[in-house]
Amino acid sequence: MRSLRERILALPAPERDRVLPASHYAGHGFSTRDAIELSEDWPALGLEEEEDEVAENALIHAWSILAVLGGEAGRQYLREELRVLDPESAAGELFSNGFTDLMIAAGPDAVPELAAELAEARDDDWILIEIAGTLAEFARQDIGREAALGSLLSTLRGDFRRRALKGLVIADLVELTGDRHLPEIRRAFDANLVDTTMMGDLEDVEIELGLRDQRTGPATPEAELAKASYLEHIGPYPVEGDDAGIIQYFLNLYGGPHSIRSLAEFDGLVLGTVLAPTLVPPSRWLPAIWDPECLSTDPVWDGMEETQLFHGAVMNWYNGVIRRLDDGSYSPPFAPRTRPRDPTEDEKAWSRGLICSVMVWESGVAEASPHHQALMAAALHLADPTEDTKERDLIQVDHIVRAAGMLHQARLQGADLGEAAGPAAYQRESPKVGRNDPCPCGSGRKYKRCCMN
Repeated sequence: MRSLRERILALPAPERDRVLPASHYAGHGFSTRDAIELSEDWPALGLEEEEDEVAENALIHAWSILAVLGGEAGRQYLREELRVLDPESAAGELFSNGFTDLMIAAGPDAVPELAAELAEARDDDWILIEIAGTLAEFARQDIGREAALGSLLSTLRGDFRRRALKGLVIADLVELTGDRHLPEIRRAFDANLVDTTMMGDLEDVEIELGLRDQRTGPATPEAELAKASYLEHIGPYPVEGDDAGIIQYFLNLYGGPHSIRSLAEFDGLVLGTVLAPTLVPPSRWLPAIWDPECLSTDPVWDGMEETQLFHGAVMNWYNGVIRRLDDGSYSPPFAPRTRPRDPTEDEKAWSRGLICSVMVWESGVAEASPHHQALMAAALHLADPTEDTKERDLIQVDHIVRAAGMLHQARLQGADLGEAAGPAAYQRESPKVGRNDPCPCGSGRKYKRCCMN
C-alpha cells in the first residue's frame, strides 16, 4: 500500500489558477483521514525536498487537500502556514499567492475564523493584510458577505499602528459598498489612523465616491501624518523621573510587531532576566526589549537625550526589581484579577515577558535548574490555562511571585537550585522547551509561534 507521500506525488499536475474540489481528491482516494495525517505529519513527508516543479505540484495538492477535506483542523493548519513560511522563499511565495483561493475553497466556515484572526491582530502587518484581502474576496464572491464586511469595518477602529491595513481595507470597502460605511471611514481619517498612500486621504475617497469634484487643498505627506498619529496616541513627552511613563512612552513610540509592548510585559522580562541561571549583562538583555529573537535589534533614536532617558528609566526599573526581591516586597505593576479563572491582559503580558526572558539567558532553558523550568511552566499556564483545569489548580500571579522570591533568595544564599525546595503552589515536572520545539500546550505549533508569542 502506497504511503500518503507517494499518493500525493502520483497525482497529475494541479491547475494553477484554481483549487481543485473535494470531489477531485475523493476520486483519487483521498479522505478526511488523509487531511488529518497531512496536518499531523507534514514535516515527515518531505514534499519540499523534491525537485522544483515536483515540489510545487505536491505542495499545491497537499494544501488543497487540507482546504477541501481537512475541516477546521485543516483550515487552522493553513492559517498557521501563513505565519510559519518565509514569504520570500519559493514555498512561501507560492503559498501566499494561493492563500485566498485555498480559503475560498474551504468554504464559508473560514470567514469567522479569519475574522477572529484579524480582530486579534497579533501578526505582522503583511499577514493581516493577506487575511483582510481574503475576507474582501469572500465578500466579493458573496460568501459570508456581511460577516466579512463587518470584520473589515472593525479594523478601522483602534490600533494606530495599523495604518497600512486600514488604508487597504478602506479601498476594499469603497469598492464593495460605496458610501455605505462613509461615517466610519471619515472617523478613521479624522483620527489620523489611515495610511494615505493606499487610497489617498478623505478628500480623495470622497472624489472616488462622487461626493466632491475636486480637492480643496494640498495633501499632507504621509510621513508627517504617520508621525503625528504616533505622537497623538502615545501622549505627552514623559517627565524625567517617571520611570513607568518613560518606559511605556518609548515602547509605544519605537516598538515593532515583535517588541515588548506594555509595562507589564517589560516587568516580566526584567523579572525573568534577574532570575536567570547566570548573570545576564545589559548588553544582551536590553535588545530583547525590541525583539527577543533578534538580539541585534535597536530603535533609531532621535538623539542622545532620548537614549539616555529611556535607558536610565530601564536600569532604574531593573535595580528596583532586584531591590524588591531582596526585601520580599516585589509585586508586578498591575492590579490583581477580579475573576479567579480569567487572567487579565496585563497578567498574560507579564507572563509572556517572563517567558521571553528565556531567550536572553546565557545558559539557555535546556541547562536551567528544575526550579527555573517550573517557574516558566507556571508562567505558560498563567498565560493560557486549559479549560479543563480545576479552579483550585489554576496558577495565580501570587503563586509565581512567591516562587520567584524563593528562587531569588536561594540564589542569594548560594543554594543548589537542583535540590532547593520548589514553589509549593505549582508542583509538576516540565519538559525542556527550545524555541523551535513543539509547544508544550499541545497545539502542534512551534513554541516560538505559540505560547511564547
